[in-house]
This record gives sequence, C-alpha cells and structure tokens, in this order.
Amino acid sequence: MKAQEPLNDFPELPQVPSIGERVIAAIARLSPFRSTGIRLMLAMTLFLILGAGWIRGIDTPEGLFGFMSVSLGFFFVVMVFAIRDFRKLMRSYVVEKENVFNDTMGDHEFVKDVRTGMQQSEHAMPWTSDELPALRQGESE
Repeated sequence: MKAQEPLNDFPELPQVPSIGERVIAAIARLSPFRSTGIRLMLAMTLFLILGAGWIRGIDTPEGLFGFMSVSLGFFFVVMVFAIRDFRKLMRSYVVEKENVFNDTMGDHEFVKDVRTGMQQSEHAMPWTSDELPALRQGESE
C-alpha cells in the first residue's frame, strides 16, 4: 500500500491588509491638504487624550494658558486646512459645472438638435394645439 502524499498544491493566498494598513493607505492617497489636515486632527486628538491627565496637575494660570494655547493652535491650523480644502473643492466644482454646461447647452449643435426634437415631438402629439388650452382647463378643474 502506497502512502498518500500530503496535499501541498494549494495556491498561496493573497495577504489581506489590516484595517490600520487600509486607513494609512487611504490617508496617503488623499490630496496633500486633506492628508495634512487628517494628520493634524489625529495629533490634536492624541494631544487631548494625553493632556487629559496633564490638565489635572495644572495649578497655575500659566499652565492652563499653555494647554489652551496648544489646543487652540491645533484647532486653528486644522480649520485653516479645512477652509483651504473647501475652497479647492468649490473651485473644482465650479469648473466642472461650467464644463458640463458648455458640453450640453453651450454647444450650438446640441441645442439645435434639442429644438428640432421638441418640434418633432409637438407634431407627434395626438391633439392639436387648439385643443391644448381646453385640455389644460380640464386638468385644473
């Protein structure tokens, strides 16, 4: 009787990235403004978590002023980055909106095709234009 050989012919499974690796990769793919803002928010969160124990030991107004200055400094820098990112997004939105308009209603050929299609559809209606006001009055009653 022949001994069976172990089955080692399984293909190598791909390595699945962890959640932390996925988050780090997503942050790296962001634009520089967003990734810097996210890093600053993470630093601010870390500072506030670690500073929670530190603030209990503050006995002087100078210590409290220092803690609040650092906290507000982080907040101010994050807000500056958020406003810059918002302005960049709005600028790209306006440009894309103009491009869509120019590709459709700004194109004279497209507008001419729409007008001819509308005129053809008016001729295809089952009622005449004289009957249209009577139909509209009947709908409103």
